[in-house]
Amino acid sequence: DASKYFNPNSVDDIVRVITNTINNQILLEELSVKGWKRLKMFTWEKTAKETADVYNILI
Repeated sequence: DASKYFNPNSVDDIVRVITNTINNQILLEELSVKGWKRLKMFTWEKTAKETADVYNILI
């Protein structure tokens, strides 16, 4: 998992997760590495192909 989850309706929960992440260098580095790996899954070429595939199905 490349993220931390929190209750979006709870300011306290948001603050808790952000504070815990900022104060935990190991967690911060792990999330950074996982985030960059996840980012590589998304490209303009892949998005264009998937969009074209949907259009072709609908035509």
